[in-house]
Amino acid sequence: MNRTEFENRVGQSMVVDCGVAAGVRVLVAVSGGADSVALLRVLLSLGYNCVAAHCNFHLRGEESMRDERFVRQLCALLNVPLRVRDFDVEARRREYGESVEMACRELRYQWFRELLDEDNCAVVAVAHHRDDNIETLFLNLLRGTGIAGLTGMRARNDRVVRPLLCVTRADVIEYLNGLGQDYVTDSTNLETDFQRNRVRNVLLHDLDECFVAARDRIADTMRNLADFELLYNELVTDVLSRSLIIAGDKVEFSLSRIKRFSRPKLLFHAMLSPYGFSMNQCEQIAAKLEEKPLDSKLHFYSLTNAVTLTNEKIVIEKIKSDINQEFLVDFSALSNLPVKLEVEKHELPFDRAGFDGKCRVAFDARLMNCKKLVLRHWRQGDRMRPYGMKGTRLLSDLFSDAHLTLQEKHRAWVLEADGEVLWVLGLRASAHYSVTADSTAYLCLSCPPLS
Repeated sequence: MNRTEFENRVGQSMVVDCGVAAGVRVLVAVSGGADSVALLRVLLSLGYNCVAAHCNFHLRGEESMRDERFVRQLCALLNVPLRVRDFDVEARRREYGESVEMACRELRYQWFRELLDEDNCAVVAVAHHRDDNIETLFLNLLRGTGIAGLTGMRARNDRVVRPLLCVTRADVIEYLNGLGQDYVTDSTNLETDFQRNRVRNVLLHDLDECFVAARDRIADTMRNLADFELLYNELVTDVLSRSLIIAGDKVEFSLSRIKRFSRPKLLFHAMLSPYGFSMNQCEQIAAKLEEKPLDSKLHFYSLTNAVTLTNEKIVIEKIKSDINQEFLVDFSALSNLPVKLEVEKHELPFDRAGFDGKCRVAFDARLMNCKKLVLRHWRQGDRMRPYGMKGTRLLSDLFSDAHLTLQEKHRAWVLEADGEVLWVLGLRASAHYSVTADSTAYLCLSCPPLS
C-alpha cells in the first residue's frame, strides 16, 4: 500500500467510521512506536489540528526516557503541541489492586479525558491497527466471550477513535518507510511473557505460516460478526422495550414475551448486565423460570442492585449503599447472594489439608442450626477469633497484614453467624464452629479469591 492509498484509507475511516471531519482538533496518543508515529503523521497530512500526548510510565528505565526524548524531538520537528505526563504505576496498583496493564490503561485514559477538555479537542486518537484487533479477538476467545468480544475494538467508542483499524502493521511500516520517518521500538514487544505478546509472536505467527491470508479472513469474520451484533442488539432492544412496564428507580419487565425465546438467559443478560449481574446469575434466573411455576418471589443481588423474580415479571431496584445492609444466607439458595458462595456437606473423616483457610474453609455442620447467618461488608470495629491464633483480632488489622487497599477492604465480604464473624471471604476463617473430634459432619464453603 503506497502513501496515497494509506492516507486515503485512513482519511475515509476518520470521517466514515470515526465520525471526525477534517480540520477538527484531535488529541493524538503518541508513544514513539511505529503505530503512534504513523497515526500522528497521517492525521497531520489529512489536515487535522493535532495535539500530542505522551505517557511516561517509567516501567522500562532508560528506554522509557529514550521514548520521551524521541517524542519531544518529533513534535518539535513537526511543530505539534505536546503534553507529557509522568505516572506512578505502582502507587496506582497499591491503591486499586490492579495489574500493571490495567493500571496503565486507567491512568492513561483518565489523563486523556482531562486533556480533551483542557485543549478543546473533539476526540483522542489511539493507534490500534487491524493486527491489534485480531490479537484482541484471540485474547477474548481464550478468556471466554460473547458476540461483542468477537467483534474486537470499535473504530469509535465515545470520544476515543481508532482510525488505523483499517490498515495492518505492515501497512504502517511501509508508510513510515515511504516518509523516511524513524520511530522507537519497545523491547518488551518481542518478549513472550505477556498474553498479548504470546498471541502476537507465537499464535498469529504460526497461523501466517500455515494458512494463506489468514488475517484477511479473520478480519472478514470480525466485520460479519459486527453486523450480526448490530442486528442482535436491535432485536433485543425491541423485545425489551415491548416488555418494559415501568422505568425509574424501580424498573419492571413483563416476562410473557421473554419466556417465548429458547435462550432467555441472553435476554436476561442484556436486561441485567447494566445493573451488575453476571451471565452466571442470568443463567440461574432463566433456569428458575424453566423449572416450574414459582411458589414465591425469588431474590438475586449484584453489588449495586436487587432483582425480584415472580412468574409474571422481573423487578430491578437499586440497593441502598448502607453499611448495615445484610443478606440472609440460606444454604439451599446461595445464588441469591451478591457473591458466589458454594457449600458442600460431608461426613467424617475430615482432612484439613484440602482447605486453605481463605477461599476454601471448613466448619462443623452445626453451623446449619445457627439462628441467623448473614453475608455483609466489613464494618469498623469488627473483630474475629482467627483459627490457629489466640484471642481476637480486629479485621482492620488482618486487612493491614494482608496489605489490602482501602477499596479492597470495603469490597471484602464477611460471613456472620449469630453475631460472630465466622469468615472473611478469601482471607481468614474463625475458630468458631471448628471441625473437632466431636464433630459428626462438616461443611465445606468456598468462594472466589479477593479482588
